[in-house]
Amino acid sequence: MLNHPALYDTNKTYEQNIQNGPPFLHKKQKIKTRKKIKQVTHFGMRLNSSFGISAGPLFHSQFVKLAFELGFDINVYKTQRSVSFKSNSFPNILPLNIKGNLSFTQANHGIKVREKFPDEISQLSITNSFGNPSHGPEFWVPDLSKALLSEQKGQLLIMSVVGTLQDKFNAEDYFKDFAYTASLAHKTGVKAIEINLSCPNVKGEGILCFNIEAVENICKKVKNVLGNTPLIIKLGYFDTSQNELLENLLSKITPYIHAISAINTLPAKIITRTGENAFPNDHGTTSGVCGRSIQWAGLSMVKKLQRIRKNNMYDFSIIGIGGVLTEDDYILYRTSGADIVQSATGAIWDPELAYKIWKKTNYDS
Repeated sequence: MLNHPALYDTNKTYEQNIQNGPPFLHKKQKIKTRKKIKQVTHFGMRLNSSFGISAGPLFHSQFVKLAFELGFDINVYKTQRSVSFKSNSFPNILPLNIKGNLSFTQANHGIKVREKFPDEISQLSITNSFGNPSHGPEFWVPDLSKALLSEQKGQLLIMSVVGTLQDKFNAEDYFKDFAYTASLAHKTGVKAIEINLSCPNVKGEGILCFNIEAVENICKKVKNVLGNTPLIIKLGYFDTSQNELLENLLSKITPYIHAISAINTLPAKIITRTGENAFPNDHGTTSGVCGRSIQWAGLSMVKKLQRIRKNNMYDFSIIGIGGVLTEDDYILYRTSGADIVQSATGAIWDPELAYKIWKKTNYDS
């Protein structure tokens, strides 16, 4: 089962997946439909649930349409740029041999790939290394408009954007590019926009969310473009030594944001069973780890954000991400303080995940 995910074919390139669309569609599987939906309120909107798919798996409008039909209600269109940007070379997703929680010692020393994916989704950990590719606004802007037509009553599509370092760009130019890309998305009428400040595998760009001055500058510029449209920022994991950094960051940016999405992935060195680099050289030195082994980090960030929000009476929503593979994972995130929960790896492998969560909770938890 796990060797044949529903939303991405790991045996094919990124471009082939773009062209072929979700594998689920070719299998002609039946979509289970929900009944007696109890709506909830997020971003001032009445929505069918507090669950959806985070930035990553929904490459274009066909993927978005399928996600909504499957009952994922708060979905993020894959992160896009103001320019065309190639994907890292094949392969892009590999199964990992991790028992229990991923530690930073393991991540730095090197994590070995598995020969094949595990049999149980609850044990699934993968690495993905795409490099935040984009076909450019000439593709994604009209396609985003098309994807918005897939929104049904009680559903929300969020657009994810990122700035791109370009030739002769200084830091200010880079920050302005976040706002420019957000403005392109905003013109489509999308109801919420997320800025990705935490991608771990793009050469030269780095993980921005640990730089307070940069994040504040970007948030100001983007919010100026968006007006009243909700702004979401996506953060990486802040460890215990960075607690003060996180608090200081939030004190600067809460006037501009509506929600914080956390976490992205945990960066790690990925090696073969013989100790060599598992990815080609164009991928850089680290790759993002997703799935079961990073759930502890996602939950930790949700609890930190919840504590900071409560202590300072901030008014932002928390979107919990990381290792959401089963119904119980969704419940755990909600009881830990997440207002919204999103999945990437779990959604890729289990197209019925949203339906299973609805059936178990009917979104009362």
